[in-house]
Amino acid sequence: MNHNQDYAFNSLKIISNSESYDNNSGSIIINGGIGCKKTIHCNTICSDNACFKSINITDNFNIDILNLNNLICNNIQSDIINYSKIIPIDSNSTIGDDLNKVDIISNNINVQNLISDNQKSDFISSNIIKFNSILPIDQSNYIGNCNNKVNICSKKIISDFIYSKKSEFNSLDVNNDLSISKNYNNKFMINTNTQENITTLNFDILNLNNTFNNIKINDDVIILDGINVINYQIINLNELNNEYIFPNKSVIIISDFKNCNFKISNYKINNDESSIFLNGSTLKIINLSCYSININHNIITQNNYMDFIFYNLNWLSLNNNNNNIIQNNICNDDDDFSIC
Repeated sequence: MNHNQDYAFNSLKIISNSESYDNNSGSIIINGGIGCKKTIHCNTICSDNACFKSINITDNFNIDILNLNNLICNNIQSDIINYSKIIPIDSNSTIGDDLNKVDIISNNINVQNLISDNQKSDFISSNIIKFNSILPIDQSNYIGNCNNKVNICSKKIISDFIYSKKSEFNSLDVNNDLSISKNYNNKFMINTNTQENITTLNFDILNLNNTFNNIKINDDVIILDGINVINYQIINLNELNNEYIFPNKSVIIISDFKNCNFKISNYKINNDESSIFLNGSTLKIINLSCYSININHNIITQNNYMDFIFYNLNWLSLNNNNNNIIQNNICNDDDDFSIC
């Protein structure tokens, strides 16, 4: 037989149905290669190596190892894909979608835009990160560390605890309790209790200063450096509905008089037992009317004053021996109230 001679057939049909299990079994065994200018149809192709210029797969494609220079595919299902680089077709390309999200585990992710409902990473390096929320894995997580501190610009920070060596605020609003600065006794120097509406100051020395005056409080004394101004209450005795005087200031000036004996009430507000004065409260009543007045069975002469102290539900007078006279106050018969 001339092995170099060509034979031409319109068709060649081999009726054997022997299966092929390797290169040396089957209905036809060809030692050389096969050149084909048209389509090959078969149920299964088994090959040690396959080289395609292009391949179109319209149904499922199962393969153990696939090496490609370029793969364009609508859908790939695989347990493992090993690759050197994945390049998107355009900027609209995605990994996963809204209904089919994936977990990405990587040592390094370099993206211009990352949209994720849940992202866990040991390290993220990015110029800009846009997010709806950042949730820590547990309470030991943090942003930055001692050697790599960050600036945080935020409209609102909600935190159980903030530790900072230095904080600067344009304004600070605190809705609940506030504790500031621990002293050598491990007590906060400023402490607020919002439930009981209490502010507590713990200090050895308190200085309150302005341009011309200052107040200094220490363990021994209270030093006031400036002019003391005490607001006063003016009472016209003719306008009172009864004989009781209800003080709301520590100094009361009597501007006019009616013939009656008056009493200082134990309450700041009429018929309000919650407004009772505390023991040790002091009161100075100055008579600038044109007549002497009787208050708590004490006579306060014109242009004179008397001090009282509240103790055990009584206003006790501190006798001034009529020596505390205010000079240069002259009342005319036609004047109701005059200070000269």
